[in-house]
Amino acid sequence: MIHLVSVAKNFHLHDGGTKLVLLPTTMDLPSDRPIAILGSKQQGKSVFLRLLSGVETPTQGAVMSDARFSPVIRNGVLFRRKLSLIENIRFVARIMNFNPDELATAVDEFCRSGDAPARSAHGESDEHRKAAELALFSLLAFDCYLVDEIWLLPEVPRRQLFDAAAERNAGVIFATSLSRLAREHAASGAVVRDHTVHYFPDIEEAIEFHER
Repeated sequence: MIHLVSVAKNFHLHDGGTKLVLLPTTMDLPSDRPIAILGSKQQGKSVFLRLLSGVETPTQGAVMSDARFSPVIRNGVLFRRKLSLIENIRFVARIMNFNPDELATAVDEFCRSGDAPARSAHGESDEHRKAAELALFSLLAFDCYLVDEIWLLPEVPRRQLFDAAAERNAGVIFATSLSRLAREHAASGAVVRDHTVHYFPDIEEAIEFHER
């Protein structure tokens, strides 16, 4: 479970002004199931995910949870362009104290397990890199995965991430403005609107509120 206690967020602008993102919010969010964070552009969905992950510090209040969160997953956020795909995987393995060869092999096998043709961790195309990056996240065990702009992720590895999370009884909290992706992947949802987060245990209620 994720506990938000009077969490608020604003940013100080260069001109001395302030940009309000989130009004003081107190709520509980489950961390063991798929939840869609719905909202139109510039409503603060990405900031909300970063607050959950701990990367962003609240202006006031606190986010409390015993869950182990993934970094916020966003297309192209993990791998460095200057490194090859395999070099990136080995680099992450060393940081997280995994055997680099074993992790590289596991990512390659995971990529090949999808139903898309010729997927492999040894390619260097953008498609290969996106698939391998998401496969790497899927193989690392977290209690809850945080995903920003889920529509940017390739379809097959995206489904694999949700399948891997379900096998571990882990949650996936993902941001989207698209109702069809929320309906496809989530059981419940939260809508970010007018600097406020509204949580709905039923995804259809969340979508209905989002589409008003």
